[in-house]
Amino acid sequence: MMQWRLPMPELQRRYELSGNLYFADFRWPGKIGEFDGAGKYSDPETIRREKRRDADFRAAGYETVHWRWQDLEDRARFFTILTSAMARTGVLSAVPVFPG
Repeated sequence: MMQWRLPMPELQRRYELSGNLYFADFRWPGKIGEFDGAGKYSDPETIRREKRRDADFRAAGYETVHWRWQDLEDRARFFTILTSAMARTGVLSAVPVFPG
């Protein structure tokens, strides 16, 4: 993010939503970014909690975008995931061209 000169997020922001306590990995205005480890999608209960969490953030006015290790390994893919989400919520005025 720094190398691409993108707006820097607030890290590990605490939220109390719908009676639940959450910590967002990354937060921009109107946007929550979550880095998901490999084990996150192997447990049905974890998936259920994540869907509830995303719904709680959505109800509070935040869009949540998720990325995984595979996304980080492909810089252009991660850039597109991140900047498209930022543009949808006005963090960026448009999706920039991938700078490499």
